[in-house]
Amino acid sequence: MATAQHLGSLLAPSAAIGKVFMKQVYNQKNSANNKERYFEEKAARLNLSRLVIIGTGSTASASELIINGLRPFMEVKLVGDTTAGKNVGSAVFTHLNYAFLPIIFESRNANDESDYYNGFVPDHLSDDDLMHDFGDPQEASLAAAINYLLNGSFPAAQRRQVPRQAPIWQDTPPVNMMIEVE
Repeated sequence: MATAQHLGSLLAPSAAIGKVFMKQVYNQKNSANNKERYFEEKAARLNLSRLVIIGTGSTASASELIINGLRPFMEVKLVGDTTAGKNVGSAVFTHLNYAFLPIIFESRNANDESDYYNGFVPDHLSDDDLMHDFGDPQEASLAAAINYLLNGSFPAAQRRQVPRQAPIWQDTPPVNMMIEVE
C-alpha cells in the first residue's frame, strides 16, 4: 500500500495533495482499525490532470488501488482488458506452525467507492499485443493510449475474443487460507 500511495502521490494533481488516497475499512467489530492514507506532496510530482493506464486480467491489488484512488481527482482511463478485481487486503497471523492470511479489510477511495470486485472494465478493449516489444508505439494498447492522449478518443476497437482467465485467488475461498510455517 505504501508503494501505491507513493506512486499515486507522484501522479496526482495539486488539488489532491492532503486528501484521501485510500481508506482501509474493516468490519463493524474492527472498525477501530479503520485507517486513511493521504496523497502526499512529492518533489518530483507530475501534477497530471489525466492518466491512461494499460491493464490486463492480471492487473490487481496495488495497481487497482492507484486507479481507484486517483479517480475522484482526475480523469483516469483504462486500456486493455478488465482488471482482476482485488479491492481487499489481508494480514498474516501465526498460530503454532501455521500462518493464516484472512481477508481483513476493504479498500475505498475518497468517495467511498470500492465496487470493483469484478475488476475495472476498460474504456478501450485491447489485446495484450505480444507481437510488439514493450514501449513500441505500434503495440495495440500503447497505440490506443497514445491516440487518446493526443486526440481525446480511442481508435476503433480491433480485438480478438480471448477468454479471460480468473486470477488464482478467485478460484479459492479467500478465508481460512493456511500456510504451514517451519
